[in-house]
Amino acid sequence: MSLQLRTYINGALYSILARRKIRQRARQLGLSSLLVSLRPNVEVRVQQQFDYILRLLSAHETADTATDVNHQAEVEVEPGSDDDGEDIDPDESKDRIEEEEEAEGED
Repeated sequence: MSLQLRTYINGALYSILARRKIRQRARQLGLSSLLVSLRPNVEVRVQQQFDYILRLLSAHETADTATDVNHQAEVEVEPGSDDDGEDIDPDESKDRIEEEEEAEGED
């Protein structure tokens, strides 16, 4: 598979994981473990993309849990609606990850 295609797929995955329910399901299915196991066998650029996805999955885990509790207590969603609670702006999340990386580099 070409590097360009892998980059596209990882970008799409990152965007999809901005949805809270999808992110939670990805955790349940072990996406983090899969990416960690694949990481040593891919190019450096793809490893970096995996790192972004792994940070996205782990950075919002506690926020997702808190949101679930608050969301269930405060909001009733109509059956069949596409509203699954709070989503993450992928650009905002990417900026936060880049800021964390810059801070780590300064240490």
